Amino acid sequence: MLLSIDQNKIAAQLAQEHPAYTVTICKIEIPDLRYELPTVDVNTAVTAMPPDLERARERLLLLRQRIIDRGLSPLSNDELDREIGDTRGRS
Repeated sequence: MLLSIDQNKIAAQLAQEHPAYTVTICKIEIPDLRYELPTVDVNTAVTAMPPDLERARERLLLLRQRIIDRGLSPLSNDELDREIGDTRGRS
């Protein structure tokens, strides 16, 4: 922050019969503190799904919920693998 003092404005303010405020000059000594600034290591990683993948995920979750709402139970991982294999013509 830069603080500049205009001596002319100070003199004009003090010359008024009823100054708006009292102006005094005070020199503040600021010690030169020599210390090492702390350092902080910051590491981060962000992962995000592409929009197409997010839409596909939402669609699959919607279809899964419809299956559950109809009273059916979703297939287990093994049952899904078998079903996919049968659809592709594999056993």
